[in-house]
Formats: sequence, structure tokens, C-alpha cells
Amino acid sequence: MPVRACRGCDPACRRLALCGREELRPGGTPAEPQAPGSPNVPSTLYNGMIACLAPFAVRGAIWYQGESNADRTQQYQTLFPALIRDWRRAWGRDDFAFHFVQLANFTARKPEPAESLWAELREAQTMTLALPHTGMAVAVDIGDAVDIHPPNQAGRRLPPCAQCAAPDIRLPQCDPVRPVVPVGNA
Repeated sequence: MPVRACRGCDPACRRLALCGREELRPGGTPAEPQAPGSPNVPSTLYNGMIACLAPFAVRGAIWYQGESNADRTQQYQTLFPALIRDWRRAWGRDDFAFHFVQLANFTARKPEPAESLWAELREAQTMTLALPHTGMAVAVDIGDAVDIHPPNQAGRRLPPCAQCAAPDIRLPQCDPVRPVVPVGNA
């Protein structure tokens, strides 16, 4: 039986097939069947872990994105903001804060510039900052070539970002992104 994604789901989410037997891989080939309740089926984690929290007073969320979307960066540009809008709708808060950790570097550095799906995903994450009340803890500088989960540094960068969700709290910049500084006589 198909699983409904969520009530009032963002229209961008509805364009993605949400039922196991209808789900397609990139390129249009059918996905391998998933066991009932598999965390790899769209809506399973939301329905099992997030939807039940909607009745509670929550001011915002912290998101640590995995790398599994790196081969679908175009889709991610739509789905990640849709997820944020949907959570805001679920909690009935336009000011619901949503802070996330940028995908950290992984694998050895290349001597020359090259294509990188991970860099494209980081760009898609950065584009999401166009939504109000969002924040990103930059993690590209703390990646490790052999450890996909860098030790605890991203965790140190998130609390100041999350505290910024309270408009009455002013904290310094929470990551290595620097403000634009005019050069010369500008």
C-alpha cells in the first residue's frame, strides 16, 4: 500500500514519486524494492520521527546532511528548501529556524581543479540560505580525506548558529565565511 508523504506537503515534494514501487532512480529506471519501514523510502523517516513532534512547541531544527544526495544536486536544490517550507508549515511557524551543516570535504585533494558532485551539493546548500531564518555551519575546511565524519568540529559551529535563531541574541559569525569588504575607494 502506498505511503502518503505528509499532510500539506510542499508541491515540490509531490513531484517526486513517494511510493516504493513507483520510485525511480536517476535516469528513470525502477528502484530496487525496499523492505517496509526502510529508512531509504521517502517519507519513512519523516512519518516515523518528525511528524509526531509537530504538536510540540519547537522553535527550529538543526540538520546534518549526508552525502547520499550528491548525485542528485539539481533535485536537491528543490527538495531541501521544500523540506524546510514543509516543516515550517507543520509547525505553523514562518519563522521556524532551520540551521544545517555544510557537507564537509572528503577524499584526497586533487592537484588541479576538477568536477565535484560534493561541491555542487555544497552550492545547493548555500543557495538554500536565500530562505529566511536559515543558517549554515561551513564545514568544507574541516573535512578529512579518510574519515567521512570529521571529528566534532561541525558540532562546535552549530550552537552559535542555532542561538542566532533568537532575534534578541547577537552572536559573532559562526563559521569561516567572511563578509564582503570593499577594495580601494569604493
